[in-house]
Amino acid sequence: MQVFIIKTTEWSEDDFYIMTSLSDEQIRKVIQPIVNYERENDLVGNPFDYLSALHVAYTRAIIISEEHFEAIQL
Repeated sequence: MQVFIIKTTEWSEDDFYIMTSLSDEQIRKVIQPIVNYERENDLVGNPFDYLSALHVAYTRAIIISEEHFEAIQL
């Protein structure tokens, strides 16, 4: 399992995190075409659309989404 921050815009408030069994390449393969389409058509993306597309493409993968993860500072 890995944790990724998904950045689809220049604004940090649009960022979200996923903990998943997927690789960076698998995530990009699904999300990048959606982001490209949104940019070309001046649309606003929705993290739920990206997550839904990942679940459809990789039905057996573990995909957990969060807006933020708690940090432990020592």
